[in-house]
Amino acid sequence: MRLRVANLGDVAALHALQQQCYIANLSAEEQQDGFLYKVLDQQQLSQAIAERSVVLAERDGRVLAMAVFASWSFWGFSTTLIDVAEQLPGLDLPLNCDNSVFWGPVAVCQSSRGSGVFTELVDFAVAHLKGRYRYLYSYVHHRNHRSLAAHINKAQFELQRDLILKGEHFRELILPL
Repeated sequence: MRLRVANLGDVAALHALQQQCYIANLSAEEQQDGFLYKVLDQQQLSQAIAERSVVLAERDGRVLAMAVFASWSFWGFSTTLIDVAEQLPGLDLPLNCDNSVFWGPVAVCQSSRGSGVFTELVDFAVAHLKGRYRYLYSYVHHRNHRSLAAHINKAQFELQRDLILKGEHFRELILPL
């Protein structure tokens, strides 16, 4: 398996992987194995790639996993993340839009879950960001137990607080770099 920063030639494969993991495309049983709550469209992925903010894992030319770790300014198209950014000063950390990036979406194909690829994505992103930022910030849907466990137990994200966005419950996570 090889990890690398994504390029524009990867957009279609990254978008397809997100669709495979998207909650609306999964049965209730499949959702127990993790899901995405938000999918970036191809234009948004292209913009994140232009910022060098997408990492992927691949084997034999097949994308197995991906993660976005973009600046808060990138997320200006998302009213939800604009609202979240305004709440950052309410945390018990010196976290702000200048010293952190938003982590997500993260997608791992079914056949690669449990293989350690999630932790490798986090480690790759941390190495890429260290020295420029102090924190990775994310939130995970409260029903996405597998993702919460991976973030907390495998990647050492710290659970912060519950968050309600558009009537949905999420768990807020921080990873000090």
